[in-house]
Amino acid sequence: MIRLNNDTITEPSGLKGFIRRNPRQSAHLRRLQTDWPSARRFAENASLFLGDALTISDHEAEEENRPLLDYAITQGLRAYGAAGEADDAARLRAFIKTTSDLICERLAGVVIRFDDGAVWRAAGSTPPAAFLSEQAERGGRFLEILIDASRMADDRKAIKAALMKNL
Repeated sequence: MIRLNNDTITEPSGLKGFIRRNPRQSAHLRRLQTDWPSARRFAENASLFLGDALTISDHEAEEENRPLLDYAITQGLRAYGAAGEADDAARLRAFIKTTSDLICERLAGVVIRFDDGAVWRAAGSTPPAAFLSEQAERGGRFLEILIDASRMADDRKAIKAALMKNL
């Protein structure tokens, strides 16, 4: 389930926030980025796209109100590590695929609505981080998060495209 953390809408910390909140994981991310500069671009794309206002609550995964960015990158780093003896390119693919698949899984079909009628959908052209920041600056009040199952396939394509931009 996706939730909204109103405290981080106006000043998303993105990748810097991930590093601050996850010191052990950040060491693994820096090592990955050193070996693969495209991994850094991918992580930056994810952080610019998501920001850190979107959180997950998943009792099965024992995650409660954790930024979706943190969850997805951490799981991607675990997949990178689990690829172990595979060649470097296969480990990089494991990181990118796991991270992007988790973001798509959590955001596909999500519709965020504000009281002034403003709506965010993944297949739109505005990343959720930018949309939420713009709403906060305008004084918009968050109303609800809905799921529109009919848009999931289009949403997945749009999210993947945003994450893979300039790679």
